[in-house]
Amino acid sequence: MRSDEWVVAYDTDKGRGVQVALVDSGSANARLIAAAPELLEALIALYDDALELDIEKRPLYVAARAAIARATGATP
Repeated sequence: MRSDEWVVAYDTDKGRGVQVALVDSGSANARLIAAAPELLEALIALYDDALELDIEKRPLYVAARAAIARATGATP
C-alpha cells in the first residue's frame, strides 16, 4: 500500500455505512482502523454476555458501554 491510500471498512451485516481514513502504510493506526468493525462487534458481544451475569455496573463494563456508544453514535 502506498502512504497516500485510503482504508475503507464496510459493515455489511448491519448496513451501517462506511468508515474511511487516510493512513500511512506502515502505521499501527491503519491496522486498528481495519480491525475496528470486528473489535466493536466483539466488545458488544462481551458486553451483552455481561448483562446476563448482572455485572454491567462494574467500572470496566461502564467504560465498555461508553466506548460502544461513542463508536455507534448512541447515548451511553
